[in-house]
Amino acid sequence: MIIDIKYDQTHLLNTMWHSLDSTPNVLKLIMEHGYRIIHLIRKNLVARQSSFLLAKASGVWVNHNWQSEAAVADKVTVDLSELRNGLIKDHMRIQFFNECFNGYPHILNLYYEDLLKNGMLNMHANRLANFLEQPVPTPEQFRPATRKIAPKMKDYIANFNDVAKELKGTPFAAMLLD
Repeated sequence: MIIDIKYDQTHLLNTMWHSLDSTPNVLKLIMEHGYRIIHLIRKNLVARQSSFLLAKASGVWVNHNWQSEAAVADKVTVDLSELRNGLIKDHMRIQFFNECFNGYPHILNLYYEDLLKNGMLNMHANRLANFLEQPVPTPEQFRPATRKIAPKMKDYIANFNDVAKELKGTPFAAMLLD
C-alpha cells in the first residue's frame, strides 16, 4: 500500500488543540506501525516554487506523453514577497519532517533532482527495491510515467534579475543558478 502525504496534509488527523511544534498524529501512526517512508525532497526550493508558478500559469502540471512537448507558459513573473515566504516555509516544512523522523529506521530520503539525472534512475531503482524488499525492476519497468517540462529558470522567469537580487546573500541564491 502506498499513501502519498504532502507536508501540508500531515495535520489532518490532529485534534483541535494539537501543538503545532509536536509530531503530527499521522506521522506518529506511521512510526508506531513501522511503515516504510519514501521521503521525496526537492533540493532546489527556488525551482520548486517557480515550477509551480509556471504550471499554474500554463495549466500543464505534468507531461504524460514522452513523444511531444507540452505547451507551457512562456514567462511568469514571480512575486518576490510570496517567493521569499514560500522558500522559508518550504525549508521549515522539510526541517520539521526530518526532525519528526529523526532516528526512525524505515525512511529513505530521495531527491527529486537526483532521479532526473542521467544514469541515476537505475541506481535509485535499486535503492528503492532494496528498501521496499522487492525485486529490482528492469530499466523498462522503472521508466517514469511523467517527465520534467520546465525549461531553465532564467528562460521563463520574467523578472529573473529582480529574483536574483532578492535572493542574494541567502541560502537560496545558489538554487537560482541550477
